[in-house]
Amino acid sequence: MRRFPIFIMVFIVWLIQLMPSSAGIGGTVKNLDFLGPNVDSTSQKAWALIEEYKYDEAIKLCDEAIKTDPSNAKLYVCRARVYDRKGDLDSSIKDCDKAIELDPKIPMAFYCRGMALDSRQKHDAALNDLNQAIELKPDWSWGFMGRGRLYCSIDKYNLAIEDFNKAVELDPKDALPYIARAIYYSSVKEYDKAFNDVQKALQINPNEPAAYTARAYAYNMKQNYSMARKDLTKAIELDPNNFHIYAERAYAFLGSGEFSKAIEDCNKALEMSPMSENAFYYRGYAYSQMKEYRKAIDDFSRVLELIPKDKMTLNARSWCYEKSGRYKEALQDFREVATSQKENPRVMLHFLKLNSLVFLHDYKYPLIIIAIIIVFNILKSKANSGKRKQKPDNLRSPYGK
Repeated sequence: MRRFPIFIMVFIVWLIQLMPSSAGIGGTVKNLDFLGPNVDSTSQKAWALIEEYKYDEAIKLCDEAIKTDPSNAKLYVCRARVYDRKGDLDSSIKDCDKAIELDPKIPMAFYCRGMALDSRQKHDAALNDLNQAIELKPDWSWGFMGRGRLYCSIDKYNLAIEDFNKAVELDPKDALPYIARAIYYSSVKEYDKAFNDVQKALQINPNEPAAYTARAYAYNMKQNYSMARKDLTKAIELDPNNFHIYAERAYAFLGSGEFSKAIEDCNKALEMSPMSENAFYYRGYAYSQMKEYRKAIDDFSRVLELIPKDKMTLNARSWCYEKSGRYKEALQDFREVATSQKENPRVMLHFLKLNSLVFLHDYKYPLIIIAIIIVFNILKSKANSGKRKQKPDNLRSPYGK
């Protein structure tokens, strides 16, 4: 099954955002030195609210505090972290910029901005920020987890596993490094190692929602959607305000063909985060399978507003345009896909088909159009013969390929 590389990114892109915001174990804040020295009481309270998943309360507290203390960099970092958890990456980056301007020695500011930039595919800038976070606090496992995620985004898996192992070494009694490494193992299909790391995380903290989400990710990769849904439902019970979990459960529903339930989860995710590319993509995919192509096109278009020229989304929207008889739009979208896959005979065959359909449609040859579709479908069927069908097709996950 094709998993959702976040706008062709990799598996950990969103899971690290699922993790609690403290550096402690089991939801207990041991210290906040990643915010720098002398953390004020308001920032401590804001961080505690984040830890309890009370994001709206945390933002309200930060907003009010910043009005009276606009030079407090730690408050901007706290608010940036909340925006990050809510999926508002632009606001998170803006607050991190302000925090770094006020105080360039806060590790969490560079970490949050690096994570957001990575999600926006600005990998070089993200790497600079994460390196800076590690330089400022070399004993902080989060810096290595974040950089490991980035290395996965750019397919440097050898460097990624080194960073995940380093994170585990630094915090062997913290559940989160095991969870991050478990997602890595799932992405490279080393499922036994992934399940082993999740089990270690749950032994440390049985109520860690990210652990259940990580195991669900592995189950989804193995196409065991019923077990994935079970774990994700448990994660939602523990963290009901995390839209990423609803997005991953939507993926599980899509995998088992339960499109209406997938749409419900996507709607819930979008209530929490109106800019969730994952939720828009999944809902669009569900609509496309229900032959509601207009709604699907609208959702895929929203993804492309947020992640321009994402080839997987262009391919999905092209398919919906084609099914709707809008061949020019289908060709325009698919041209972007074909440009990067000129060596793929199936891609070029489909590109030729769309060009033919556009030409014939312009000259009003409906019977020939039908014949062309039949011929190309036969050729495609022969090209696919002997290959294992992956279901659902053209589907991606919040975490990766």
